[in-house]
Amino acid sequence: MKGFLFGILAFALFSQAALVKADEPAVFYVQTAQTLENGKIEVRVYLHNAAALGGVDLILRYDPQKVSFISSSLGSTLSSSYADIYHDAPKAEIHYVILYPEKINAHGTLLEAEFQLKEGSSYQPELIVNDLVDNTDEINDIPYTVSYQQADGTWETEQDVSQKAADPKIAQETLEQYGAPEDQNEDPQNQTFGITADNRISGNVQIGETGETAPEEAGTGEMKSVSGNPVVLLIALFAALLFAAGIASYRRRQR
Repeated sequence: MKGFLFGILAFALFSQAALVKADEPAVFYVQTAQTLENGKIEVRVYLHNAAALGGVDLILRYDPQKVSFISSSLGSTLSSSYADIYHDAPKAEIHYVILYPEKINAHGTLLEAEFQLKEGSSYQPELIVNDLVDNTDEINDIPYTVSYQQADGTWETEQDVSQKAADPKIAQETLEQYGAPEDQNEDPQNQTFGITADNRISGNVQIGETGETAPEEAGTGEMKSVSGNPVVLLIALFAALLFAAGIASYRRRQR
């Protein structure tokens, strides 16, 4: 997967000047679950201090004995037109590939996931980071750490397995501390790109550099997924990035 991700970014970013990397490692913050109605919970993953971010490849792994997956979407701040989310039900994993052809200094909500509790009062999934790379010509690895918020609000290097519900104030305080202003003021009617448990696309899906929104399927409020195969979807992303790189090269020649 890493070689494939590097190949995509190399084509999309070959002409960009090298950028200075941050001295401190990036940090993924997996928030303690926020309790919703009817036994549902929401988990946010924040990304902080990732300078010149070029791409993210990660997995949320959950225990199907404790929760069932409902849906997931990208955060308002770190959303991208070049992204894919795929739910692998047999493996109980949600796979995310997010690419940033333009320079972005990440600070805010990377993704949100909603689950239905089967037991306990709360649950926190495991975050597995396959790749975190910058958008320089070299496509360097960005050093990172992963921190899990416990039910009492403290942070640890291991996920919280207590299944205890946190005070609602903790989730709000965490959003204010690690979320960007766009995350704190996001409009529920303007949902970013996401999927449901059966890999149907939901939310607003931008097309390339135009920023146009793909139409939703009439009567459902959702779009059908392009493919149930993540490899096919990645190939589609690859083609889109090649097109974006060509547009950028043409614009530079016209200056």
